[in-house]
Amino acid sequence: MTCSWCLDVHNTEQGRPTGKGFISGSKNYRSSTVTDHEKSTGHIKSSQVMESRRAAERGESVAHKTLILMNEAQRKRLENMFRNVHALVKNHRPLSDFKWLNELDKVKGHDVGDTYNNHQAAACFLEYISDIEKQNLVTDIDDVKFFSLTMDGSTDKLVTEQDTIFIRWCSMGKIQTRFLCIGEPNFTTSEDQYIFVREKIEENGLLPHMSNSKLVGFGCDRASNMFGKKNVLVTLLKRDHPEVITIHCLAHRLKLAFNDTFKSDKMFLKLTT
Repeated sequence: MTCSWCLDVHNTEQGRPTGKGFISGSKNYRSSTVTDHEKSTGHIKSSQVMESRRAAERGESVAHKTLILMNEAQRKRLENMFRNVHALVKNHRPLSDFKWLNELDKVKGHDVGDTYNNHQAAACFLEYISDIEKQNLVTDIDDVKFFSLTMDGSTDKLVTEQDTIFIRWCSMGKIQTRFLCIGEPNFTTSEDQYIFVREKIEENGLLPHMSNSKLVGFGCDRASNMFGKKNVLVTLLKRDHPEVITIHCLAHRLKLAFNDTFKSDKMFLKLTT
């Protein structure tokens, strides 16, 4: 006859003193023997060890509660900082505002600490937010049958071509439009534009969905490298994805129609040149 608690503690606690007879096995089956063992110092210590283990598993131990409180405080601090970064970006504010926004939280009585109170940390937080948003986007596209892309290009103050891509899909009868990326293709040729689109789709984890024929639409302006019949971006897309329907952007068409309507108006020409 053995005591499972004493045996377990003896094996795991490197010989902690317990009732030896109930470890190696006792042949005395009297009730008084069991009672005496329950009152022994070794069994009481083994009982305390087992109870501590159970408390730790339930999250009730003092050490566990202390650790949870520490982690909770740190989590709250980081949560506030992530929210501050998100608020800055959503309201088109520079990341340099991150520090004074944290200082405002400190005045309000929030524990913000000093470790991450700088714009470099804000940029790091923003990257993590971006990663999560990309994961959410992939999850959303997993649940839809089709999606389309909209692409437009512009030049920055350095006269460098910058292309933006948006993704659109329908979910529960509602059209969803999400910003996908902005980037700089190597050149403005059709081939480079197509490589740029493929690379950005792959970076955002959506390339398998293109291979599964989920991409059914592509909208753009009528720039010579984008829209046409031969060796342009839309024909390259159709070569690999023949199911894609290309659409000349309605906003660009409206602008062209507006320009044609007022092209003979001197005041209009003066204001737009």
